Amino acid sequence: MPRQDAMRNRETVVEAGMKLLGEDPTASMQEVADRSGLGRSTVYRHFPNREALITAMYFHAVADSWRLAEEIFARDLPVEESLRELCDMIVMVGVRNRFLLGHLASASNEMRETRTAPESPIRSYLADCQKRGEIRDDMTLDWIMNVYQTLSLSAMREVAIARHDEDETKRMLGDTIVSFLRPER
Repeated sequence: MPRQDAMRNRETVVEAGMKLLGEDPTASMQEVADRSGLGRSTVYRHFPNREALITAMYFHAVADSWRLAEEIFARDLPVEESLRELCDMIVMVGVRNRFLLGHLASASNEMRETRTAPESPIRSYLADCQKRGEIRDDMTLDWIMNVYQTLSLSAMREVAIARHDEDETKRMLGDTIVSFLRPER
C-alpha cells in the first residue's frame, strides 16, 4: 500500500497537470513538476512519461464526474431534473478538463472501460430509473449509456471549440437526453 505522502504527491502532480495542461497543452513534464512544487524525480517516479500522467488525469476526471453525479442523485430529485443537472455537470467537467478531449481517440482499453463500468453511479442510476419505469425500457442499458456518453462528449467538444456557449450547450444536451429517455406512453 502506498504511503500517505506518496499518494498525496501523486494527487498533487495530477491536479497540477490538469491545471497547467488545461492552460498550456504543450507544457513539459518539468513545467508540471514546477507547478506541483515537487521535484522532477518525484514526478517521474509516479508518472514515467506524459501519457502515464494523461491517463491518471483522465481517471481523476472520471472520479470527479462520478462524485458529482452521486451528489446530484443523492438529492432525490425527479428524474428529468436529475438528468438535466447531470448534463449540466458533465459539460462543466468537460470544460474544466478540455485538455483531455484531444486524447480520447488514443485512449487505452482501460480508459475506455470506464464508459461501461458497472461501478459507474450514472449507469446504476439509469438502471434503477429503468426498473422503476421512469425512463424508457425498450433499449438496453448499454445502448442508453453509449448514447448518453457520445452526446456528452460531443457537447463538451462543441464548447471546447466555441461552436456553442456552455449554458446553451447544457440546455440542449439536457433537452436531448430527457426527450430521448422519456418513456413511451
